Amino acid sequence: MKTNTPKLRFPEFKNSGDWKEVKIGNIMIEVNERNNDEKIDTILSISNDLGFIKQDDYFEKRVASKDTSNYKIVRKGQLAYNPSRINVGSIAILEKYDVGIVSPMYIVIECNKSLNNYFFKYWIQTDSFKKNMYQFLSGGVRSSLPYKNLIQIFIRIPNIEEQIKIANCFSSLDKLIELEKEKLNKLQEHKKGLMQQFLTGKKRFPGFNDEWKTVKLGEIGNITSAGVDKKHIENEKMVYLLNYMDVYRYNFLNNNTTKYETTASEKKIKQCDIKKGDIFITPSSEIPNDIAHTAVALENIQNTVYSYHIMRIRPKNKIDLYYSKYMFETDKFYKQAYSLCAGSGQRYVLSIKDMKEIELFIPASLEEQKAIANTLKSLDDYIENTCKKIEKLDEHKKGLLQKLFI
Repeated sequence: MKTNTPKLRFPEFKNSGDWKEVKIGNIMIEVNERNNDEKIDTILSISNDLGFIKQDDYFEKRVASKDTSNYKIVRKGQLAYNPSRINVGSIAILEKYDVGIVSPMYIVIECNKSLNNYFFKYWIQTDSFKKNMYQFLSGGVRSSLPYKNLIQIFIRIPNIEEQIKIANCFSSLDKLIELEKEKLNKLQEHKKGLMQQFLTGKKRFPGFNDEWKTVKLGEIGNITSAGVDKKHIENEKMVYLLNYMDVYRYNFLNNNTTKYETTASEKKIKQCDIKKGDIFITPSSEIPNDIAHTAVALENIQNTVYSYHIMRIRPKNKIDLYYSKYMFETDKFYKQAYSLCAGSGQRYVLSIKDMKEIELFIPASLEEQKAIANTLKSLDDYIENTCKKIEKLDEHKKGLLQKLFI
């Protein structure tokens, strides 16, 4: 049974009665103003996260047509959406610019006085809209929601004052999320800068004067790639498998990292075990500049073997545990990895032979390694906490969307 009041309501509107159900076509119009004289040159696109953005700022090269006379004009306060991507939030209200133009594929719309633009924008993000939307999609593999279909959908709305209150709540929450994301970006850029200084010896902590040394990966440890596959074989022992995506996603590994189960022989379990200090690397990728991600085991990982899709480096000599991850995070390392990988355009691979020849420039002093690693680890922890805060805010927003809307 349909309800006409939301699960959660602001106190001042609890006695304001039921929300009314209306067809979108009765409270919205399509705007089809064209850039006929090409006087408007602010070409805009819509980003799911950032809203309206200038194409010049977002793309490395011009993606718009030279002739923009057929482009649609969007004015401040109007909405536009990509009919092929509205299901993932590709809708925005123009706020930053007074006027701009968008590709003819976009739909530009205006709400009448009974529907607040921002209320509508946030309603689009609800599960209620998304579930309802699918029956109105057109096309095959690449489905879209043209305007003629959008206006057939029903929406339930309160009075305009309550709409504004709800919209303001989500706008404030979005601003808070945006600030946290900006902070995260700055932290990540700060970390990149520090790594290129401290991990190359260009900048050093006071009190450390020992020479740094150039070493090849083959000198650092034994490199092996004969891991275990995902096949379950009868009479073999059930074990956990450290796979490609574990190394790709995480910097550091522990007994809680691996979730995938497979089977392995006793021989393979001994050959492919994971000990504290082991370094794992992704030796292949679909593109060269996404190769050679690394992760380090912080402890002996019990009843776990590594996948044949990754390589293991088991250090011969003592290296600070955390530094053994960070020492790979330099432009020099990645440039060597990119240049040595071989491929035909679909998959690029680093061989063990080439991997052994990659050079690293590292401090001989364990104490200096530790000082560098502690600084970067502290920054990583701060970055991780910021990521978690953003995730919690996103989850909070998702919950409110389902409670403040019908």
